[in-house]
Amino acid sequence: SCRYSRLKLLEALLLNTTTTATMDSLSAEQKQEYATSFAALALYDGGAEVTSEQIKTLLDATNNEVEGYYPIIFANFLADPTKIATLITTPGGTGGGGG
Repeated sequence: SCRYSRLKLLEALLLNTTTTATMDSLSAEQKQEYATSFAALALYDGGAEVTSEQIKTLLDATNNEVEGYYPIIFANFLADPTKIATLITTPGGTGGGGG
């Protein structure tokens, strides 16, 4: 099922089982942002409340260390489940005006 595939992907990413070459190409800040993003998505996908405490707990459980402000920022922005749903279902920004 689609939900199972998403959960397996999130599990792999949260447990740091992605390829080393891909992870090595990211800055420390990017790794922290990705880990925090995936933790928030996992909470949302599991129907849990997205709070800084929940994000931190999930990051700790998966041995991901991030700066303390990342869970707070992400939780403040994504606490409303409709925001996450909108981010998932809305395509990226529009192209330039050309000219």
